[in-house]
Amino acid sequence: MFLIDEIDKLKKNTQINKYVNFSPGEYYLDLDCGRGDSSIDAAVSARTSGFVVGFDNKKKLIDDASKKINNMELGNILFMYGEKDKLIFWNEFFDVVSGNWNICRVNNMIKVFGEVYRVLKKGGRFILAIPVLNGHKLIEKKYFYTKNEYMLLLERSGFNDIEAIDEKIYNIREVNLSLIFLRAWKKSR
Repeated sequence: MFLIDEIDKLKKNTQINKYVNFSPGEYYLDLDCGRGDSSIDAAVSARTSGFVVGFDNKKKLIDDASKKINNMELGNILFMYGEKDKLIFWNEFFDVVSGNWNICRVNNMIKVFGEVYRVLKKGGRFILAIPVLNGHKLIEKKYFYTKNEYMLLLERSGFNDIEAIDEKIYNIREVNLSLIFLRAWKKSR
């Protein structure tokens, strides 16, 4: 089994919503929502005050997520298919955006971060759960940056008050992997 597959298994236990702090009335975009578990959790906690959009670039995952909510009485969630570097939302639409693990699997991270910045309202926050390899060279570098590189990319995209809010360390087949949780804000002016 490839190392990347083992890393993907860890994604299911990330629980990014505890860092999102989704408040009543907020609009929340869950990028790379996969099968929608974190989106559904956020919609359940918000109930009627707030709205969640689960977004992924894999149609099958969006279809699976949509099927999950068919029998649930949730009127505040929608699943959509599309590309992270071409978000189909209005400017300054969301209060909070989260990116969980797979957000780093793009060719142009600065373009994705720029799109997130565009769709965030002034004063909005971007929460990331991103894998950082510690000294491992077997996986393509384009998918894994250091914590400081991610923070610099966020800053170049316009975000401020960028901070690491948590870190979890895993050892997978003798490879050290850190899962870093970052929070970045869009300036309120």
